[in-house]
Amino acid sequence: EIVDFSGCARYLDTPVKRYSSGMKVRLGFAVAAHLEPEILIIDEVLAVGDAEFQKKCIGKMQDVAGHGRTILFVSHNMASIQHLCSRCILLKNGELAQDAGTNEVVQSHLKEMSMPEDEGAHIRSFDGKFSITHTILRNEAGQEGTSFRPGDTMVIEMHYDAQETIPEPYFWIAIASSGNTSLSASMLLDGVRPSCVEGRGFIRLKFRNLPLRPQNSYFVRAGMRYKDSKTLVFPTSEISFFNVIGSAMETGFHSPVADSFLGNSGGIDVPYEWEFSDGKRFAFNPLNR
Repeated sequence: EIVDFSGCARYLDTPVKRYSSGMKVRLGFAVAAHLEPEILIIDEVLAVGDAEFQKKCIGKMQDVAGHGRTILFVSHNMASIQHLCSRCILLKNGELAQDAGTNEVVQSHLKEMSMPEDEGAHIRSFDGKFSITHTILRNEAGQEGTSFRPGDTMVIEMHYDAQETIPEPYFWIAIASSGNTSLSASMLLDGVRPSCVEGRGFIRLKFRNLPLRPQNSYFVRAGMRYKDSKTLVFPTSEISFFNVIGSAMETGFHSPVADSFLGNSGGIDVPYEWEFSDGKRFAFNPLNR
């Protein structure tokens, strides 16, 4: 049963020292999970292996927990934690920072990872003329949050502080998975941009019907160039993080884009809408390029 679960049957005669790190974790999890321990401690086991093995791991953990035993699941994947755990402990610098219900802890952790509105957290341009001060994620109703479901609308609200007037800058924002596949919006390609940015203001980007697979964590990246489109004002930076929770079956949402998202190595285009501090809006459908 252990061998079948691990998927390492072909390599049983190979010395373990020649196994890859992924193979070692697969075999180790298979051994531990079949010993019927009272407490099973699992550290980032879902970070290795293919989707089929991860599915087997999740099923085994649910089976162990269902028989009254305890699982301590250590992970940075917030969606997996929300899916598997009923209680969550947040560690910070080796100290207990929070012990509460899973959703409460995950939300506070993701909010902390997003850019806070304080001077030290600004993403500054190379010339010091522009900075992103903080980012807010909102749903269709305008409520702040860090968890969304497949098919939801998500609004990325990026606040900035321009030390002087910058005419017609180009911005781009992308939602990226750990595999670097991204949903992207680029003013350089759209042909639209604010007439200028000066002082404090914001730029909103609305993605409708998120074609993102649930049980995964994603981050938001942003970048900016000057009007000549050649001068990089600041490098592409991670400005926020969020989860996609639930399942496509729960929402009735299905998208071929969602099916291919995690397995695609390039960017994926979906319709989106820009909104600027001066009230101007631009809807764009990259599929009609």
